[in-house]
Amino acid sequence: MDRNSRFFFLLPFLMEVGLILALFATPLLAIRLGASVLQLGVMGSLVALCYTVGTVFLGHLADKVAKRKMLWFACGSFVLVVAITPHIGSVWAVTVLYAFSGGISMAFFWPCLEVWIAEGKSGSVLLKAVGSFNVAWGLGSLVAPFIAGFLYQIHYRIPFYLAALIALVIPVGLLRGITPSQGYLADAGNSSQNNKQADLYELNNDEVFLRIAWVANFVSWFILANIRNLFPKLAFAIGFSTQTLGILITLMALSQVVAFFILPKINNWHYRLSPLLWSQGMGIAGMTVLFFCSKFEVLALAMLAVGGLGGITYTSSIFYSLHREGNRGTMSGFHEAVLGGGALVGPLLGGIAGKFFGLRAPYLLCLLLLLGAMIFESFLFYFQNLKVKNAISQGGHYGVLQCDQD
Repeated sequence: MDRNSRFFFLLPFLMEVGLILALFATPLLAIRLGASVLQLGVMGSLVALCYTVGTVFLGHLADKVAKRKMLWFACGSFVLVVAITPHIGSVWAVTVLYAFSGGISMAFFWPCLEVWIAEGKSGSVLLKAVGSFNVAWGLGSLVAPFIAGFLYQIHYRIPFYLAALIALVIPVGLLRGITPSQGYLADAGNSSQNNKQADLYELNNDEVFLRIAWVANFVSWFILANIRNLFPKLAFAIGFSTQTLGILITLMALSQVVAFFILPKINNWHYRLSPLLWSQGMGIAGMTVLFFCSKFEVLALAMLAVGGLGGITYTSSIFYSLHREGNRGTMSGFHEAVLGGGALVGPLLGGIAGKFFGLRAPYLLCLLLLLGAMIFESFLFYFQNLKVKNAISQGGHYGVLQCDQD
């Protein structure tokens, strides 16, 4: 792995570790201060609102503004807010700081980094770059909850301080890393070959699969946000410790990383609906377990299923969003806004369901939404097939759409 590759691997890894440390510890801090399940839902929704709105308005800046400056601001603001948070004694003040660190700061960071990584790439080269990026931040989300659970048990302020320290390291990497024009995994000698490979992906059904992937990813992050923000309350009601909670969240991240690692190495999921539907079937199984079961071993399997769902839908969404040349900052912003939208409404609706119908009600809500998404995606796919057949019958030309009749 050369210097450029190391730079673009370590950057998302470090930021994700710092981010998850803060996101793990902040709801626990709010619970310590007496937050209700509804307040926890509002916390998760507010941070997602700031992130969603921020990515929509800031994503296009990554195509125009110096990327280092955007990343410096993201890291600096994150460090400042996270370092202050554990000294706050009000649930609502913690909520506001949570929204700034996890929402606004990250709206500057992630779309900008994704565009930087995708510069000058398409097709299989882009998929390889995206895969490495996904594995990097996925590994960060894998190790961070496990660490955070133990550190919080020692003292509730330690995860915040470590998150701030990690984010301080990132600007040093930006000072010594590559310049934006160098790109990542760049190989000028293979440019014509890369263009030929990219042609395989320039199909007329791009738009429908982009929409399908966005719908699937929205629902996945609706579910993931419910688990990250509301499951701690259920876990403590069951009698789990923070270490056990950390292990369960780590298992969810583990299966997500496995999906990130495998998907770039295969291509038979491109422009096919069945892999997404299978992953969503796993998600339904996971939500059923979370609604009915309290045993650690069974809940661990549910977390693995949900993590796999998140890994598959996220990879699909970012690939279909970025593989076209031009306006990648805007498309990256929309990709992040879609998942941010799921993370926005998920904890809010889940918090309301939990308040009025019990701590397990959010997972029944997630199950029903997942079923609805599968039906909606199937309709989108079906109507696109009709368009293809009509175009062929009229002598037109469409890219081949995989009908998934296997």
